[in-house]
Amino acid sequence: FIHASARPHPDQVEVARNNIRAFLEDSQVALKCKDQVHITDDEGELHQDRYPLRTLAQFLDPQIDDILGALDAVMLECNSNKSFSPSTDNPLVDGKTGTVHHGDSFQAVA
Repeated sequence: FIHASARPHPDQVEVARNNIRAFLEDSQVALKCKDQVHITDDEGELHQDRYPLRTLAQFLDPQIDDILGALDAVMLECNSNKSFSPSTDNPLVDGKTGTVHHGDSFQAVA
């Protein structure tokens, strides 16, 4: 219900399913709970000991997105020109045609 209707963030589901569950799979600390615990099952007391685990996907998702975005940017930059190393000089000269391109690529080193 939470991820299907109220908070439909697919990356949070991905983080919870593939990262957190896998990490805690053989844990002796994290208990497996198949069903939701109702307040009457805990004799009227709400226990928040699982709170950090329940909210971990919402905390980690933006950080993982940032890391993956940075990795994509680095990979794109490193592989942007297969014939020679990526350039940060201005102007860029096409070695095949001799065409000079002014693109402010020098700002990449700032």
